[in-house]
This record gives sequence, structure tokens and C-alpha cells, in this order.
Amino acid sequence: MDSEDERYYELEDRDGVLAALDHKSWSTGCRLFERKEMENRFIKTSSFSFLPDIPDNAAATRLIRFFKTFHGFYTGELDLAGRHQRRYISILKRWTEFANDMTVLERHAEEVQIVGAQAQDDTVKMAEYVINPALFNDFLAKWRIKNTWTFSMLLIMTSDMRVVIREWSPRFQKLCLGHLPPELIHRIMQFCHKKEARRLGSTCKMFQEISVNYIYSTYSLRLSKRKRREMLREKHGIDSILRASRSDMLAEINYLLSRDDILRNIRTLVICDEWKARYFRPSLFDDARKAAAFYRPLRTGVSNVISRIRQLTKVTVDHWHFTNFFAMAVLQHEELTSLEIISCTNGLLDPGWQFWTHILHLSLIISALDVQEAWKIVSALPAIRSLHIGVDMETPDTHILPTSILQGRINPFLTLERFIVYTIHYEELDDLISWMHAAKTLRLEPLRLTHFKLATLDGFLDEHDLSDLLNVLRDAPVQHLALDCLQYAEPELLDTIAETFPDLISLTIHYRTNIEDNATTWPYPSWVYALHLRNFSRLKHLGWNFSHKYENDPTTYFLHFFENGFPTLDEWNDHYADLDIAQFGDSYTVAQALGAYCPTLETVAFFVRSLPTSLSRRSQHGQRQYSNWTDQTIEDVEMYDPCSDHFWDGR
Repeated sequence: MDSEDERYYELEDRDGVLAALDHKSWSTGCRLFERKEMENRFIKTSSFSFLPDIPDNAAATRLIRFFKTFHGFYTGELDLAGRHQRRYISILKRWTEFANDMTVLERHAEEVQIVGAQAQDDTVKMAEYVINPALFNDFLAKWRIKNTWTFSMLLIMTSDMRVVIREWSPRFQKLCLGHLPPELIHRIMQFCHKKEARRLGSTCKMFQEISVNYIYSTYSLRLSKRKRREMLREKHGIDSILRASRSDMLAEINYLLSRDDILRNIRTLVICDEWKARYFRPSLFDDARKAAAFYRPLRTGVSNVISRIRQLTKVTVDHWHFTNFFAMAVLQHEELTSLEIISCTNGLLDPGWQFWTHILHLSLIISALDVQEAWKIVSALPAIRSLHIGVDMETPDTHILPTSILQGRINPFLTLERFIVYTIHYEELDDLISWMHAAKTLRLEPLRLTHFKLATLDGFLDEHDLSDLLNVLRDAPVQHLALDCLQYAEPELLDTIAETFPDLISLTIHYRTNIEDNATTWPYPSWVYALHLRNFSRLKHLGWNFSHKYENDPTTYFLHFFENGFPTLDEWNDHYADLDIAQFGDSYTVAQALGAYCPTLETVAFFVRSLPTSLSRRSQHGQRQYSNWTDQTIEDVEMYDPCSDHFWDGR
């Protein structure tokens, strides 16, 4: 409706829907209903041919957005697109033309009275109009309004808007984002995605200078497979597709080396070989000499890029050949604090290398890499605070811990504050506990661990295992604890954890009767465990794979059955076929019980369900309220889930 707000739709009409979708990458994304409309257009242009006809949300919401936008200038409502006088004048022109066209329609409309629904003794009368269909359809077509709108509906909205314009005065925005101090905008952009940085930079020169620091803060160099599908259609062989991918990556490397402005702003670099990250291998990889010749220019180019970057703080290397030369290029950056190595081939570190004390966070996923070679990285990093260790699931039989001889030479637990191991074999658990105990003995004081996450690939932690693990962690300043594959699930477990870790902020516990099943019925009803949460004084996040069934937990959903009788099996199957869906809301009731005994709780995540429950305290009366998850809640759930590879890297 407004020429400013509708320019994207004009692009869509001219160049097609896909062009408009592409265009969104630099749009500000501030229009009302824009996200809903963009998702609708994406679905309509996708391959979901089996879906019924999808209504055009853009046509349905265009008129509503126009009125809401115009009305907001008089009410002072916030609009991220801005309440500026120039924009108001643009909308006012469109409104004047629209109102004049409505006046013409009113002259040709004949009002009729129809009897509507009755409310008690009063008869509700609704106004309806008879109007020339051709004239009305021309009006709808001109303003691109969906034909589900009736003249009476349009007249009500128009009349209301006329009253607002007559009785109120427009209010214009005086302060904008640009009035904020630049350092505050920089701080905001640290939490934004690259797309948001691009959108900010497209608005004005000042924001362009700010956004460039974040647009290129993360850069990826990938031997990509994106050409594979197209070239396979053209009957190209796998080796030909691989060579085409190499050409693309070399072109990307050369482009990057020619752009010193981009190199200057890169903070995080991702290097990935997608061809080795899949199950099949091209025949080229079968010949070691040909493979070495193939990769040589890529490895040289990547090393040159790394040496040219000025302030590299994090490097992710995924299925790459981590040679000594490559490692030197990476580790020479004194600003580098985080290193992530995923399933790289060996040839890593020479034992005679110096120590690299500036590396604080290490994530190491072991696959083709020899386990002992991998741990040499740890031996060269004597100051690491965060260690994320795991096994590539393509090689799940790989044991993750180093030999006892190597354990005697190195011990990361002397400095570690955050430790994640989510794919350890059960038979290695005793070695892990002994290794931690050795560090505790050497330090002559408790471990420094504040975050500890453990999940086993096989086997279960019984009461004895848990006792040994909690004892070695005793007196450590643990604030976040996540344990999977528990076989011991007595309510007293919570008492022991609360006594061992008085400063605990988050706790996630998974009890299992088998490795595969995540949904588990715990030995006791939920309220029994709730009683034992009273000993936690700081606990904010609780993760639980408790599957509460109504036989054990007669929650509010089932209370009316106690008075009216429980349904028969046939009735249950007819109306409540899926028990989990039927009692979806019961997690709120269980969360209330947990929150009653542990008033500091903010999030309860039942890992057998798709959504966690957020708990918050109202400021006025101190009452608790319960709501669905937010984006931050779901991010917390992933972080605290022991089965997740979410990396606590201290940032």
C-alpha cells in the first residue's frame, strides 16, 4: 500500500518470487508481517506439491499492515522501520488516494439490514451493502486486496481511520539508532548474525563502517559439494566434480588474499573438506600421490590465508590434514584462544614443539586421527581452560582416552575449568576418574572445574560409579553439571548432588533403562523427586528425561476424570489416541511442583518432550508464572544436555 513498504513486492512482481527472496538478504526486515509473508512465499515456491493450496498471506496482510502502520503514527506505537515524517508523507499520499476511492464506492453502495445472531432478548443487526461487483472487483485489483474482504469490512476500517486522523495529530520519531553511542552499537552487533550485520550496513555510511567489522568476522573456506548435484545431472564423474570444487575453493582463496580489508576483519576461520566428511570417497583418494598433488595448492593457499589474517581468535578445522606446517601457521597467532579440530588426519604435532599458552579452549573430535597423536595437542597446550573431547560417530568404537603412559606425562585437569566428554565408553570411566584424581593429588587442592558434562556410549553409571565421580569432583566450584546414562535414580541422588555442589546453577540428569530410549519412566513419581529439590539454593536450570505418566502423576489434565469417571479404552483411543500429546500441558503442572520446592528455578526441560517450560517470578506479588520456551531457553537446553556436543568455550 505504501510505496516505501511495498517496494519488495514490486520487485517480486517484476522479477519473480525467488528474486524477492534473494533480495531479502539486504532488506532491513522491519515491515509488519514480513517474516510471515516471506515464509509463505517460500512455501508456495517450494516443491511441496502434496500440500493443499496455500493462501496468499501477503495479499491478506497487506491492507492490515497499511492501516496498522498509518495508525501507529497517531498512537506513537513503535515501528522498527521508523516513524519519520518523510515516511508519513509517503503513506499519507497513498491513504488519500485510497480514501477517495472508498468515497466513490460509498456513493454506489446501497445499505441493507440483515438480522444476525440474537443475544438474550436483543436482536443484533448488522449492516450490509449491495454494490456493483465489477466496480468493487476493480477496486480490489487496483489495491491488490484479497477478495475475502467485503465492502462493509473495508468501510469499518476506513471509517475508524478517518476518526483517528480527524481527532488526533501524527507523532514523529526524534531519536534513531544512530543517536546511540557507537560503542553501544558495536556491543549490540556482537550478539547479531551476519545477516543482521549486512542489513545494518545497507542503511547508511556510518552503519556500513560499523557493520563491516561483523560481516566478515567469521569466514569459511570449504572444499564444497554444492556443485555435485548439478554436475551429476550432466553425467560428470565424481572426480570431475571434485576438481570443479577445488577450482571454486582456489578461486575463493585467491579472492580472499586480494582483499586485505576482509582479512583485517576476520576473527573466526572455518576450514572444511566436505568430501572427506561423508561416507563415500572419490577414486582420486585411493592414490596417495595423486591425492597429495590434488590437495597441495589448497593446503598452501589456506596456510597463506591464515598467515595474512591479523587478529585470528578462533579456528575450526574440519576433516583437514593437520600437518606441522599448517599447525605452525595457526598457532603463531597470539590472539588465538579457541581451536576446534574435527576428524582430521594425523601428522599433527612434533613432541619437541614449544608450549602454546595462549590457547584456552580446545574442542577435539577424534576419528581418523590417531588417539595418541590427538592428545599430543593437549600436551602442547598447558593453559587450556575448556576441553571438549569426543569420538566421531563414524568410528564409535574408538577409545577416547590416552594410554596410561601418556596420562602420566600430561594432565589437563590441572588447569581445566570446563570439561565435556559426550562419547566415552563405560569401561574408560574408571581411567577418567583416576586421571582427575591424579590432578587433584598433584594440585593438593580441589579441581578447578566449574562445568562438567559426561555421556557414555555404552553401559550405565551405577551408584558406585556415581559415588566415585562425585567424590573426585567434591569441593570443586562446579556450577553446571550434566550426566547421562544413570542407572541409579533414587531420590537421595538429588540430596547427594546438592550437598556436593552447593553452588550448582544447572543440573541435567538422564536415567536410562537402555541406551537407545531417551524417554524413561523413573522409579518414583515426580513429586517424590520434587521434595528433594529443596536443598538447592541457587539452581536455575533443571534438565530431566523424566517421562511422567498419569498413573503416577494425576495432574490437572486428569482431575475431571476423578469426578466424571475415566474413559473406556475405546473412548480413550477415539479421543486421546496419543497419550503424550494428550498430556502435553502436564509438564507445566510438574514444573509448578518443582518450582514450589526450589523457588530459584527458571527453566525446567523434560527431554522426552519437544519444549521446555520457563518459570519466572512476577515482580509485584511474588507469584510464579509459567510459559513456553524462548530462543534463549532452547539454547540453554542444548548447552545443558549431556547428549549434545554444545561446546562450553568460556565466551
